[in-house]
Amino acid sequence: DVIAVLLDVHRLVDGASFVNLALHDADARVLRLNVPSHVDGEVADRWAILPLEGVPPTPLSDAFLGGRPVYVRGPADRRARYPHLEPDVETVGVTATAALPLTGEDGRPIGALGVAWAAPVDLGPSLVARLDLVADLCAQALQRARRTDATSALVAKLQDELLSGVVAPEGLDVAVAYRPGGLLGFGGDWYDVVP
Repeated sequence: DVIAVLLDVHRLVDGASFVNLALHDADARVLRLNVPSHVDGEVADRWAILPLEGVPPTPLSDAFLGGRPVYVRGPADRRARYPHLEPDVETVGVTATAALPLTGEDGRPIGALGVAWAAPVDLGPSLVARLDLVADLCAQALQRARRTDATSALVAKLQDELLSGVVAPEGLDVAVAYRPGGLLGFGGDWYDVVP
């Protein structure tokens, strides 16, 4: 859901060509990217998972690991700082990029937001302020989504524990129905089968 909203955010950041989201997978020490659908298949495959160690840096990995935004203002800046990206960047048709760290409430990094422009763009104070705001809102939305997922998983586990299978006495078919009460999706009437 957060990614779907981000796809529409280009209007807030001076007509960006695309926006992508890189989420941290702590177990694998990688960033997992949502690569926009218009990106060439080979390029998309290469960028779906971005290792954080043992490979040349990227603006997204630098923003994530450094905890500070990384702005690549044009081709000359990119060639000087990230020359290994040149073939893929040319294929995608990107001129300038911004990579912003996404930080959780506890101050730990949770990912990075990437914004790319095909045409030259002025990465001045006004646009930088909007980018910071979008990154902050994105981080908040991701945290809310993760809390919702965690709550749903907890509710499902509790429900599975509470709704143990019914053992029907021999010769009887027993059917049960459960309708949860409350907003969390569990609680309500209890049932049991007593021979």
